[in-house]
Amino acid sequence: LTVGVSGAVEIVAGSSFACARLADGIVQCWGSNGQGQLGDGTRASRATPAPVLDLAMAALELAAGADHACARLVDGSVHCWGANLFGQSGRDPAIFMGTELLRPVAVAGVTGATEIAAGDSHTCARTSSGLRCWGANDYGQLGDGSMTESFVPVTVSGT
Repeated sequence: LTVGVSGAVEIVAGSSFACARLADGIVQCWGSNGQGQLGDGTRASRATPAPVLDLAMAALELAAGADHACARLVDGSVHCWGANLFGQSGRDPAIFMGTELLRPVAVAGVTGATEIAAGDSHTCARTSSGLRCWGANDYGQLGDGSMTESFVPVTVSGT
């Protein structure tokens, strides 16, 4: 296995980690991994890039929050990994794998995604049915008119 990133077409950076999407759709991440933000199934930090598990050469776009990352795949689904205390990786931490996702997991309820973006502890996707966001919402960043966090995607008002 060659160490390093070759053929990168996109790069995103979180608080203390980074990920690159290669031309063939493979994603590699490196840096801090205490919350699983490298998506390699471990919590071991890495000083060199390592492949993210379970994306199978299918990533079209990346987004990174403070300690989580997401990929939009060729089938229009969104898969996230890393910190999930506020549901920013798209799963209720009380019933699904705790507050960290060590490998990518599909965000339920998001189909036909055409764009993704991530904030510190929330994530959004543009889909054919409107804008959808999930995660922290203490400042109203989910755009649904509330200030309540959501572990599942909510529709941004007016979209």
